[in-house]
Amino acid sequence: MNDTATVAAAVATPADGALARLAEALRVASARRGPAAAELVQGLGGQVAALARDPAVLAGRAGRPAISARAVLDAIAAAHPASAHRISVDCAPEHRFSLDELPAIGMIVCEAIANALRHAFPAGREGHVWIRLAEDGPRWRLTVRDDGQGIADLPGTPPGGAGLVEALAETLEGYARLGSAPFGGGLVSAIFPRTA
Repeated sequence: MNDTATVAAAVATPADGALARLAEALRVASARRGPAAAELVQGLGGQVAALARDPAVLAGRAGRPAISARAVLDAIAAAHPASAHRISVDCAPEHRFSLDELPAIGMIVCEAIANALRHAFPAGREGHVWIRLAEDGPRWRLTVRDDGQGIADLPGTPPGGAGLVEALAETLEGYARLGSAPFGGGLVSAIFPRTA
């Protein structure tokens, strides 16, 4: 074990392990096709309950348990270790997610990353995926952008992952948009109320 791994293991908390398990469960759930958004979110209840039992999870507004959004997004990015593409996170350290909204947010991010890794970089092309969370008044603006080939504009009902991302955003009383970024690449944006 190198020095960096030794230090990381020494400072790891039970919440880190629970977050890693949640991130892996999110990644696996996003790879499945078929279940409705509500079923996917409910299926992650056990992992979220494990986080709620950990003292590292701090109380949010109105006593609702909340967790560092940065820690969650970093754990989700780390759950994609086999990717040859870089995944970066931009999130202020003070941002928090309530545990109630965590499964849906995590699924949106995992689905957006999975779609980028599957479709954005054809023929072994290297690429970068950026995850960003920012305050937008009383709402969160969550974006997942890549520098790949972009998302084709398709008429009618969004297929597969697009429909799932939109349905998950609706469970957060928000909405999502998927398309090509202004200067190339794909862009998934979800906007929903801040609760933590």
